[in-house]
Amino acid sequence: MTTFIDVGRREEMAEFSKYAPKLLQLEGGYTNHPDDQGGPTNLGICLNTYRQYCGKEKTIKDLRNMSYGTWADIMKDLYWDRCRADE
Repeated sequence: MTTFIDVGRREEMAEFSKYAPKLLQLEGGYTNHPDDQGGPTNLGICLNTYRQYCGKEKTIKDLRNMSYGTWADIMKDLYWDRCRADE
């Protein structure tokens, strides 16, 4: 299926701050399902990624209590920007 983007709305679609609430809703909350190879995950961020970004000493409890600001920084720096979603 081909998706067409309205070029006139490109700027609006590329702003992480406008997309973040929807992403947060889609990612859900904390999970640690045994079939998920990512292990403990909160809001779409697994413990290993969290530690990579915030420090090796971070615990599952830290991941569970991650602030919205930290979540947004990780999502933007490690995913949004790497995908060049602003372009």
